[in-house]
Amino acid sequence: MKWLAGFSMPVVIYMVFRPKSGSVNSAGHNSALTVDSHLSHKPLNDSFSEDRVVEPHSEGVFGEPVPDVSLPKRKVRSGCDEEPVLPGHGDPGKDCGVLREMICRDCGHHFQAERSCMMRECPNCYHKWASKESKVASWRFWTGCKFVRVNLMIPKSKARRAHCVISFRTDGTLDTQRKVAIQTAKEHGILGGLMVYHPFRRDEERHYVPDGYVHFHILGFAKGDIPPGGTDDGIVFKHIPHPDGGDFRGFRSISEVQKCIFYLLTHCGVIKGRHSLTWWGELSYNSLSTQRLDAVFEGRELYCQSRGILCPSCGSRNTEPLMMPHEYGFPSKEPIHHSPGAGVPWGGLNDAL
Repeated sequence: MKWLAGFSMPVVIYMVFRPKSGSVNSAGHNSALTVDSHLSHKPLNDSFSEDRVVEPHSEGVFGEPVPDVSLPKRKVRSGCDEEPVLPGHGDPGKDCGVLREMICRDCGHHFQAERSCMMRECPNCYHKWASKESKVASWRFWTGCKFVRVNLMIPKSKARRAHCVISFRTDGTLDTQRKVAIQTAKEHGILGGLMVYHPFRRDEERHYVPDGYVHFHILGFAKGDIPPGGTDDGIVFKHIPHPDGGDFRGFRSISEVQKCIFYLLTHCGVIKGRHSLTWWGELSYNSLSTQRLDAVFEGRELYCQSRGILCPSCGSRNTEPLMMPHEYGFPSKEPIHHSPGAGVPWGGLNDAL
């Protein structure tokens, strides 16, 4: 054993207790993979050779089943859209029209009002949906135009908030039609804005019917005057003047924008899973997020909040739904009475318990 005198203790222990090549350990696995294989200076790619690649649903290195780790397939939108319908030509939402208890915070009067689903397909609520969407869209359009004007250093005298209509033959999917409308708007100097999809026109009996054409109403921001319109390659572009003065300087207040959007949404095209109102260009969500607008302009939540239901007793709109005991987890069906001006229910809880 004199030849071991020149080695350190860890090396001596390894050389004495080193497992033989090809031996099988107590677990039944081949122990040929020793420390030498890890200390050898092999290329790094050898550890990932082709014979060690594990396919999904195959056996692993030691024969154990390997779960499927493949990524889920991305959902690709179909090239064909459904036939568009008018708002209000669908089924009501869940519990829409069901009476519920209400309370007035000013006078304490209890009354009943119908629930609203706020869906564009609902025959009873599509006007409420249009009103809510018009508030949100008008606020974003009005403040977004201000933001873009200052960001691009456009003089206020040359800024235009225009209303245009682009019409052409119905061809391709909705995405293709939107691209044609956006490209046409950019050619006429519009930098960005919102667009509402309209696949119907009024007939002689004032009914909205498809006629083989599609038109998009565009509320956009432009630098300088926009040409009145014209026809080019079957695409009709029309700049709508202001209803009061007849000029082409565009909208003068945010209330005018809201009324226009509300009217456009009441007879727009509705396709399941698709937006009827979209943003593009400098006012798109990729270019201008809502967080950036909120950081500069205040009052969005106050302007966009929905008005309460009118109290039949005092005429106030400071009303809210009255919580029921079963909504708090109690079995009783009697309403929980609220104190006017207080947000915490009182009275009747002891009986329910």
